[in-house]
Order: sequence, then structure tokens, then C-alpha cells
Amino acid sequence: RMALIQEGDTVVLDENGEKKSFVKLKKKGSARVGKAQVSTDPFLGSPFGAVFTLSADGKSMQRVTECPTGEWATQHNISTMRNNAELFDRNTANQKLTNADIAAMRASGKEGAEIVEALISNSATFESKTEFSQEKYRKKKTKKYVTNVTLRRPTALTICQSYFEKGPARVFNLRPDSLAIMLSLANLSAGVKVLVMDACVGVVTAAVVERLGGYGHVCCAHADRPMSTDCVRLLNLSPQQASVQCSASLAALHEAKALGPDWQPAAAAVPAAQQPGSTGAAAPAAPPAPAAAEVAPQTQAALPAGQQQQQQQQLRGEESATGAGGTGGGPEAMEVEASGTPVAAAPAAANAGDASGSTPGTEKQQQQQQLQQQQSQEQQQQGCEVSKRVGSHDREEKAARQLSLLHQLVHPGFNSCIIAVPRLNPISVMEEVLPLLQPSTPFVIYSQWVQPLAECLHHLLSTHQAVLLQLQESWMRPYQVLPSRTHPVMTTSGTGGFILSGTKVLPGEAGGIG
Repeated sequence: RMALIQEGDTVVLDENGEKKSFVKLKKKGSARVGKAQVSTDPFLGSPFGAVFTLSADGKSMQRVTECPTGEWATQHNISTMRNNAELFDRNTANQKLTNADIAAMRASGKEGAEIVEALISNSATFESKTEFSQEKYRKKKTKKYVTNVTLRRPTALTICQSYFEKGPARVFNLRPDSLAIMLSLANLSAGVKVLVMDACVGVVTAAVVERLGGYGHVCCAHADRPMSTDCVRLLNLSPQQASVQCSASLAALHEAKALGPDWQPAAAAVPAAQQPGSTGAAAPAAPPAPAAAEVAPQTQAALPAGQQQQQQQQLRGEESATGAGGTGGGPEAMEVEASGTPVAAAPAAANAGDASGSTPGTEKQQQQQQLQQQQSQEQQQQGCEVSKRVGSHDREEKAARQLSLLHQLVHPGFNSCIIAVPRLNPISVMEEVLPLLQPSTPFVIYSQWVQPLAECLHHLLSTHQAVLLQLQESWMRPYQVLPSRTHPVMTTSGTGGFILSGTKVLPGEAGGIG
């Protein structure tokens, strides 16, 4: 991966550590930061981890070397004599600046840091607060009046954190620590063949693809229709890293499994239009429309021999009839425009025609045009038939390549499996998945509900299809770790879901072990 951000890369915009959004960068692009719509051109060429701040006018981003909202500074010789016991909230009495004064400072172009310093200097209780409270007050006001954006690299960790913080229901409450446990229990490493069923908008698939690093295979299986893998496109993967991923239905995998280990893909059939010496060769493109004098020879040459003889006999008969009448073939019989379109003939020539009012020259021209149209239609039909045969051949080749790849994956089988489809019954899913796995393959099942996993555990135990079964709930408590103020964070998530893990064995082996 490149160390610098380039056009087309996806970055995670972290606003003051509270809001994360994904942006695909391009020249003359824009992104929403806070309440402003700013250009993303300053981000191009910057390293991941760079910090930008929103300008006072809210129209541009400026690079900063030190983030004001970073970790609190280490305090030395902290005084323990002061406390906040005597502090009372007296509304406007504690702060001299009003909202109108702050709005006027913003309108005059004052930076957010200057507004924060003005609030501190006009606070009646700031000096009497403890050092901890002072830092807390400063950080709170800085987040309100200063918008800092950190450009973070999209990884499985940052993507999972962003989705869990913004919309946990979309990923079925999958927390980053739960995802890490799943990857560890599945024994993922470079070179393995992983079967993944992911209904968490592709977060699990993205983590697996990232872990493989371009070596191995990741098959995204689905029961009826393909599942979303949007998160995989956010990782800025190289072509080699992205090439490990493929998608297939469980029915297609079982079809490849039923072919047997000795099956060999047949040679791709060449369509008749491309076979050497074939009579069904594609017809060449139709030439431009010829001049009036060239229509008859070209048309006759394009027709079969029998039709050419009939046409020649018909033309001879018309010529003989014209010679007997003495009126055909002369310049007065028909006038032709420069474009080759016949126009009305002279009155004298019109009266010299047959009973129907048309001259032999007119009939000859009409027949030639009809033959030319017939030839053009036949060529178009031949071209459409060839295109259909070529398109059908391409589809057959693609299906043959897909079947060959799936056959390589299911024989002897996958050696790792992760299932994260909470809306499906895990017992039914495992009945379809277990035959596709090699013996001694670790598998992991995630769900935000414990009851379906408990029933699946009992089923696997009773059928002797797996050993080392374990049902666990992941739980995480973040801590604030700072000098002299380390304590757990007061608010945290209640649960990160439930995980069922085990190892596949053959039923006879499981019975012997039990």
C-alpha cells in the first residue's frame, strides 16, 4: 500500500473522535464536514493520520501539525488542595460572554482556538477548578468550536467501529472485539480456503480478505441471493488482494461437490462461426450502398447460382420486351436525380408504358432495390445469429471457469468457516455447510441471539458432527488511561453478540471420542 493518499482511495474522516464517515477521494471532489461542504483536494497527497482543521469561514480545510483535541497533557506537581465542592451553576453569572458576543467573533473571522481562549478568560470559575476539570472544560469547548478531521486508513477495525457506532443494527451488533474473536477461532492465515456467509454488510468478509493478504481463497456463499459486500470495496485493496474473493450459492457448491474428485473440466467448445473450415462463418460487414449502375452486378454476385440464373432470364425477357416496344432504355424513359432517386418521367415517355402505367426500366430498378434490401436483411440476420452464438459461448466459458474454481475449492474442501447470518436458522445452515468442509476444520457462528446458537450446539452434540464446541458472549469495557485519572468509561455497550465455535469431525470419529 502507498503511504500517501491518492486519487480513488477511500479514507475515513474522523471528526473530533466522535463521528466517522467514508469518502472516496477524487479531484475537485467535496465532502461534508460538520455543517460545511468543503473540497477534498487538500487531502490528496497527505499521509494517513494527517489532521486538518476547518477554517474560520467554513469553506476550506487547513493542515495542522498538532491536534488541540488530543490526549490531555501530562500534569506535573498536581495540586490536591483545590476541589469543585464550592462550584455552583449560576447560568450567565459564571460566563461573561453571551451568545451574541460569540456570534460576532465568528462573523469577524476569529478562529475556534481564539474563541476557546476568550471563553476561558471570561469564566468566573475556571481558576478555582481542579486541573482535571480545567482540562476537561478546555477539551469540551474545543470540540464545540474547533472541527478537526483525522484521515484514517480504512481497515477492518475502523470499518467495524464506524458501523457499530453509527448503526449497530445493520451489523447485528457485531462489535470489533467480537470480530477479532471470530477471526482467531477460525484459525485464519494466509493460504487457507475460507467459506464465509456474511449478512453484516460485508464487515466479516472484509476482515477475512484483509487477513489473507492476497494468498488463499474466500468464497462468499449465500442461500438464495448474493449478500452485500460493500465493506470490501472500502479497503483500498490491490488487485492481488482482491483476487482471492469469489461468490457462489450453496447449491452451486454442492453441485461441484457431486462431480467427484476425479472430474476434469471439458475443453471449451468453439462456436461454429469460429471453427476452421466451417460453413457457418460470420458474414462480413455490409459494404456501403453502391451507385445505381453497380446495384445489379453486386446483387447478382451475392445471390446463389439458381437465383442468379432466374434473375438473368427475367432481365433478358424484360430487355427483349423493351426492344420490341421501342420505348425502353432511352433517356426519355426515366430521369434520375444526382442522389440516384428516380423522378417523374416526361409525359411522352409515361404514355409509352404498358397498361399499368409503369415502364420496364422502372420495374427493373424496383426489382434491383428489392433484391438489395433482401440481401441486407439476410446479412443482418446472419450477424445477429453469430452474435448470439458468440455471446452464448462466452457465457458457457464463464460458467465452466466458475465450475472449475468451485470444484477446486470443494475438493477436498474448505479448511476454515465463518457464518454470520443471524436471520437464518443455524441448524439448517450447518447441515448445508458441514459437507463442504474438510475434517478437523474450525468453524465459527455468530448471532446476536443466544437461543438459536444453543439449539445448534445441542444438535451438533447429538449428531456427533463436531467437537470442542463452545458458546460464549463477548464483553468489553473500555478504560480511560491517563496520568492520575485512569478509570473505566461510564457508558458502554451491553453486549457484542454471541459466538458458537467448534471443529468438524466425521460422525464415527466423534462417537469414538465421546
